[in-house]
Amino acid sequence: MDVVAGRKTVGTIKGKIMVNGVEKDTKLFQRLSGYVEQQDIHVGTSTVREALRFSALMRLPISVPEEKRNRFVEDVMGLLGLSKLGDRLIGDESIAGLSAGELKLVTIAVELVVSGLS
Repeated sequence: MDVVAGRKTVGTIKGKIMVNGVEKDTKLFQRLSGYVEQQDIHVGTSTVREALRFSALMRLPISVPEEKRNRFVEDVMGLLGLSKLGDRLIGDESIAGLSAGELKLVTIAVELVVSGLS
């Protein structure tokens, strides 16, 4: 899935990438699909809002103004029902935080905040 999603970072990829028997159109594929890692890897001391803003800051082009990035973060949080959790710590093994389901939604949101404006 890393290769199909264009996320492979090591090794060599050879050949054509086919989706449903058709050579993959990267731009179309990115518009129609989403890819979220199976593991939820976040900084436990960050709030939900901080994690999403950081993702948008690091992964969106610098040409996207901060106000627009932050507004889109809030829109994505609302879409996924995370608005009420925006100021909660994500948590980890040593810090109480989000439930497993809430954590998965944050992982999905991290990807959505960069897909909608890029």
